[in-house]
Amino acid sequence: MSPSPTVHRLAWLAVLTAVAALNGGCRQDPDDDDTAVPELDGSAAFALNPDNRFAALATVVVNRDADVVVEYGEAGSYALATPSRAVTAGEEAEIVVLGLRADTTFELRAVASDGAASWTSPSVTLTTEPLPAGWPSCNTTFGVDVAEFGEREIICTDGLLEDETPLYYCMDRNGVPLWELRHPDGERMRHVEPLSNGHLLAAGQSSSFMAIFDGAGRLLTEYSPLWFQGKTRFEHLWIDAHEGFEITQGPWAGAVALLTIMPDMVHGNWVVGNGVVVLDLQTEEVLWDWSVHGVMGDDAPIDDSLDYERQGQYMEEGGDWLHANALLHGVDEQDRQFFWLSLRAQDWIIKLDVATDAVVWRLGYEGEFELVDDLETNDPTALEPNRWMFQQHAPEWLSRDGSRTRFVVFDNGNERPDPLPAGEEAFSRVVVYEIDEETHQAAILFDLGDGDPASPDHFASLAYGDADMLPDGEALLFDVGLVDPGAAFIAEVSYPEGSERWRYDCPQGPTMFQANFHPDLYEMTWRYQAQR
Repeated sequence: MSPSPTVHRLAWLAVLTAVAALNGGCRQDPDDDDTAVPELDGSAAFALNPDNRFAALATVVVNRDADVVVEYGEAGSYALATPSRAVTAGEEAEIVVLGLRADTTFELRAVASDGAASWTSPSVTLTTEPLPAGWPSCNTTFGVDVAEFGEREIICTDGLLEDETPLYYCMDRNGVPLWELRHPDGERMRHVEPLSNGHLLAAGQSSSFMAIFDGAGRLLTEYSPLWFQGKTRFEHLWIDAHEGFEITQGPWAGAVALLTIMPDMVHGNWVVGNGVVVLDLQTEEVLWDWSVHGVMGDDAPIDDSLDYERQGQYMEEGGDWLHANALLHGVDEQDRQFFWLSLRAQDWIIKLDVATDAVVWRLGYEGEFELVDDLETNDPTALEPNRWMFQQHAPEWLSRDGSRTRFVVFDNGNERPDPLPAGEEAFSRVVVYEIDEETHQAAILFDLGDGDPASPDHFASLAYGDADMLPDGEALLFDVGLVDPGAAFIAEVSYPEGSERWRYDCPQGPTMFQANFHPDLYEMTWRYQAQR
């Protein structure tokens, strides 16, 4: 006979009573449990950044692993926020807050979240300093509705205060400065390149160095020509201010490449030439270097195609034989590494084979390529020599597909081989070329610039200059850096139509070497993301 339900209930009651006795006779209060998870909590301290007048530094500590942002805005607003940062419990985390306009009061607070709980620090108020006297006085104009531009887009360039203090800064589309990079010794830096880890590479103009800064603008380390002695195959006397960048592909990905300068005595005369150094920043190993002089003092360049006697169409007073001003690194379909090197004083872009040190070809007037009207036809028409680039700056690849490469370049055009038509003056251009390395032909896909001084497309940059395609491929940004007489300016035009969308004019100067676009102050490494 089966036990009754009452017997079952009594049995289970005895079991539960025994379990309760083992646990102290009653349910434990959660407040008395030493293993209970504490509530998410933390602390935050804020201060203006001494290395960037448009930034602040937040030091945040949380008691549990959490994702932290700093929210900020003008007094009473938290419209802006830093990117989310994973912070480990108990460890100090420094968060750089960017884009603080000068002479403005901001409120800042840290917000942490671990998915289960959140914590917000007390708000802190900071007021930024006014702009220093003599900040460049520039004007912006819009050719399209301002709504067509991203709210947080920035353009970066170099300049000078009226007292000649050097600047490297970024401004928004209204021309309001929002970021800067300063060398602690007041050195001028015309070229600044973000690295994929958030650091910044800068080449010195007033002194010879390559500097690495962290994201807050602190100088981390510098490399001088003396540092490279004994580590390279060739001699490198000076680090060139024009170029330095991170290599993104091939066996050297993550290393940096930079230009160098050195003179050599050739037939009793000093000839200034250029070189290239590739440096692994992690191991500080020189991975490769090259010099146009090769063995110093032998009166012969490293490659016969670079003739010491040749001069381009225009030589600046005190100018050098090559005046290299830009460098590009690539890997071809056979995994061979190469560089493109822009030689302003020769009116050429040359291709260097890393494995052999040889010059593969010379692109430009009197080089190995024929300039034609169409690469797709079997019987193209040759174009006049003046359509080549002269005294060019800043070539940038737009696409590479097999033997074909499209690139944009700033053609300064101080001097061209053929006389200009009556009524025309020296002019600069922004040009998109496509080249075919198999047929050794080149064609023009886009051409903005006019020799007629009355044309709205007339501009002339005696030196400097830059041209970059923006991320969507529908607009070009270019820099007319040194105008005499006239004002340096940066402009954006639609591509391929060429109509002006935006302009930044600086009537009182200064000169501007380059202009670099970024979607946001927190997206200065966007090129690395796009290349992955």
